[in-house]
Amino acid sequence: MTTPAPASVSLDTFQNDFHRRLIRRVTGELCDHYGDRLVSVYVYGSVHRNEALTGPSHVSDLDAVVFLTDAMSQEDRDWRSNINDRLLAEFPGPQRGWVPPAFPLSRAFPPGLPSDPPEREATISQALTDVLRGVKPDAAAAALVRQCASVYLLRYDSTRVWGRDLLADLDAPAPDRLWARTGLQQPWDLARHAAGLAPARLTAYTAENVTEYPLPADAALRLRKLARLGVLGGAYLLMGRGQFRSFAGADVLPPLMAQFPEWTSLLSETERLYVSLSVATSKDVSSYLTLLIPWMDHIGRQLE
Repeated sequence: MTTPAPASVSLDTFQNDFHRRLIRRVTGELCDHYGDRLVSVYVYGSVHRNEALTGPSHVSDLDAVVFLTDAMSQEDRDWRSNINDRLLAEFPGPQRGWVPPAFPLSRAFPPGLPSDPPEREATISQALTDVLRGVKPDAAAAALVRQCASVYLLRYDSTRVWGRDLLADLDAPAPDRLWARTGLQQPWDLARHAAGLAPARLTAYTAENVTEYPLPADAALRLRKLARLGVLGGAYLLMGRGQFRSFAGADVLPPLMAQFPEWTSLLSETERLYVSLSVATSKDVSSYLTLLIPWMDHIGRQLE
């Protein structure tokens, strides 16, 4: 019998009962298995934003990041495979399973990085500039960017559900135009890839941008994912203008509609597709792409 998740688990912000029960169950299993090795558990993405699907035809993934004091062992990997089989029988959902891999805290927050704010900011800015130029930064700079990205994820697109607050003693530069340009690259390239177009800009990570996150084959799911790319692009546009709040559609679409009335058609359609899963055909996907690509290209020009 699995021990209930500790009382410190915070589930108040999750509106969906299915994912709320699932988070409690998954966190309890993680506590049972990892014990004192477990540092923190954060839920991010659509479940964090209360935008996840739980209909009869599709259930959104539970995106979670699990931090340990050390690396996973083979025993840990075997346990994860077994527990995912059990949980999928109880909570039908994505075939990859509900319990994500865990990784050591030092991977997201490497020790020995520059602590002086001006030095950190200069290193991050140079590394991001290199990425946009198609040059991979060196290992030390890449580690600092990875730490900064981890801080941004935990601060702006996640909810801590168990364990230590990893942001208590960590800081990162405020999201700015350079970070927005870098962040835009992945959704921009993926949208263009979906339309059969070449990447907008060759970068150090262009290949990963279009292969790491494949779009669903189902037309309705594909449309919703494409709409999500439109929201992400809008979030980075707001970031570049110093108006970023979060990656949630409710924080992105209303200010965009107010500031960019010329894009009302695209933004209204994005909102419709994003709120719920609609019946769709491949023709609907193609029609939406004719709106989405000019929008993403426009954002790219605005952030230059």
